[in-house]
Amino acid sequence: MKKKISFIQACIGIYDTYIFDEPTSGVDEPSAIKMLGIVENLKAKGAGILLTSNNLDELERVSDYIYIIEYGKIINEGTVEDIILNNTRTFPPKYTLILEDSPLVVPLLDKISNIELTIINQNRIEIEMIEDNDQIREIIYILLNNNVKFSEFYRSKINLRESVYAQ
Repeated sequence: MKKKISFIQACIGIYDTYIFDEPTSGVDEPSAIKMLGIVENLKAKGAGILLTSNNLDELERVSDYIYIIEYGKIINEGTVEDIILNNTRTFPPKYTLILEDSPLVVPLLDKISNIELTIINQNRIEIEMIEDNDQIREIIYILLNNNVKFSEFYRSKINLRESVYAQ
């Protein structure tokens, strides 16, 4: 409750700059969503916002520019997009396949070399592979030739948290 009251006090009045120190830590999810909405509205009105947070999903949602600090040192900085794209770690591309019955498809796709399949649920498979158009063509070929009904096949987007904390 103290966090919410402090946040409300900080937002009373019209200022050109606001400072929020982990405003949503320890706050219930519905309140955190409302608080971030208020931060976005202040930003949209032209206010400068300095927000500290350990929640990278929140930062990705509301930030224009981010500094990643580890042990008191800035280890990365930039826009969310820049940090994700320029991260020095490499990410094998992940694709998501949404279909009618994933367990029946796994044996068909297991024959393809250099891919790793993860069944997320009955209708969703995650496929990790080397960036190779031949593999993508082969997956689609197998699906079509075996009359597998699928509704989506797309490359999954890496978010800020995955980019910063990937191992």
